[in-house]
Amino acid sequence: PVARVLGAVFAVLSLRVRDQVRQSVADNLASAQQVFTRVEARRQQDLRASVATLAENPTLKAALDTWLVEKKNANEETSAELLATVQRETDKIAGHIAADVLAVADVSRRVVASGGRLASAWPGGVVIGAASDANSPRDRAVLVGSGMYHVVSVPLQVGDAPIGSLELGTALDS
Repeated sequence: PVARVLGAVFAVLSLRVRDQVRQSVADNLASAQQVFTRVEARRQQDLRASVATLAENPTLKAALDTWLVEKKNANEETSAELLATVQRETDKIAGHIAADVLAVADVSRRVVASGGRLASAWPGGVVIGAASDANSPRDRAVLVGSGMYHVVSVPLQVGDAPIGSLELGTALDS
């Protein structure tokens, strides 16, 4: 009889300890998930702020605005030179940040120029999302070519007039 009582007590204690350990692990995982969520939200906020700061680059905005205004009336050589200026400014900015792609798009969200290690996946003329998205900062997942990207978009404006957007893309599938 004593052995049965001790066996029963041991079984009950084992179950209780196991349940307490499970609960402790679950609580720790929930806590870690909350911390991770807060850290990721802060990282995304910092990324949006960084892209917004990059979008204030006056040389980039002037180059894009000039190309947009002049491309209709310019000859092919002049248009190519203006586009090369936009590309050069995009490459300069992309060289200072750790991103897979930094692209400049017009108001219809067509890529005008792109820089970064995966820039070749974002050639000129490719559409990135809907044109209705171009007027407000946002981040979203976008399929470009055969790759999925997390994209942070910030409008490019001259005064109050929108001229396009700056798109920072991070590959999700590489």
